[in-house]
Amino acid sequence: MNPKAKPNRLARMLEKFAPGKSWKILYWSQWLLLGFLTFQVARAPYGGHYGIFTTAGKYLFSGQNPYGVDWGFGGFWFYSPVCGWFFGLLNYLPASLGIFVFNFLSHFLLLEGMRRHLLKLGEKARTNLYLTLLILMSAGEFIGAYQHIRPEMIFLGLLLIIYDLSFSRPVWSALLGALIINMKWFPLAAIGLLAIAHVKERKYLFPVLVPVFLVFWFALPFIVYDFDFAKSLYFVQQQTLQDYVDRVYDDFFSVFGLLKHTFGVATPKSWVTPVLAIAGILVSALFWFFPKQRNERLVFGVSLGMLYTVSFNLLSQSSAFCLATPALALGLYFCFAGEKKEKWVAIGEWRMPSRFCPR
Repeated sequence: MNPKAKPNRLARMLEKFAPGKSWKILYWSQWLLLGFLTFQVARAPYGGHYGIFTTAGKYLFSGQNPYGVDWGFGGFWFYSPVCGWFFGLLNYLPASLGIFVFNFLSHFLLLEGMRRHLLKLGEKARTNLYLTLLILMSAGEFIGAYQHIRPEMIFLGLLLIIYDLSFSRPVWSALLGALIINMKWFPLAAIGLLAIAHVKERKYLFPVLVPVFLVFWFALPFIVYDFDFAKSLYFVQQQTLQDYVDRVYDDFFSVFGLLKHTFGVATPKSWVTPVLAIAGILVSALFWFFPKQRNERLVFGVSLGMLYTVSFNLLSQSSAFCLATPALALGLYFCFAGEKKEKWVAIGEWRMPSRFCPR
């Protein structure tokens, strides 16, 4: 073999995504885990979220309204029509292959997003201890997202990629950011803080284009379907979602549900909007004044935005907590970048000397 020969394209791609020699076992084991989880899901009759998503896509492709329809999968379709088109494409694949494609895409996008995120944190973050703690603390939610075929991992991966590319590719980042907001409102807070980061640096293209592209994605069903049918899609979607929220908004894992389950205090519905608004203003103000350096600002922005979403989103289910992973990454980074003098760092129930933490 010629030692001077350049590696082929596949080898270069794998080298790009592999973080380093020190975690090769971990790197390859995650793909084995993906294969195992996909096999376990695909070998059983599918249902739950995958059944809801693909059936909704089938309805939209055939010109039927999927909102408010109970197909017997244990839930309703709440996502946007554009999101339904994406899942409708999986109907052209056998269920087992569709599940594999969805899980593989979720894992690939998340891996690329986290790779970019870790690079922004700096070399200290790329250590065995950091990565191991990150995986241990978030693995349960990621596995849950795999098993239940939920899209949170796709949204998180795309969000991290958008944060990395927004200054160098503002048009494409705005288009993609508006798309994932249209699909599900989870990324709205993080994209909003990213727009603030651009304004702070007097870069106005991204903040201007995001609302423009939001209007585009919202209007697209009116172009594809006739006006009355597209209008009925949004009307029934809003009605179905509102009815669902009114019934269960304090039964989930948001701040409102925490008050009920911890203290037995049911939050009045009239409080929800003011609490969301006040918390949003405080988060925006905190982000405006901290931090100063761009990379730190971007990492802090995506972390703060998704932490706000998970904390205050009315329908925060357990699998949504994987969206708070950037906040976990940020906390660990600052926790482990401490002083050189001896101190103890608490991680859950564990305590370890800071000399074992990266500096």
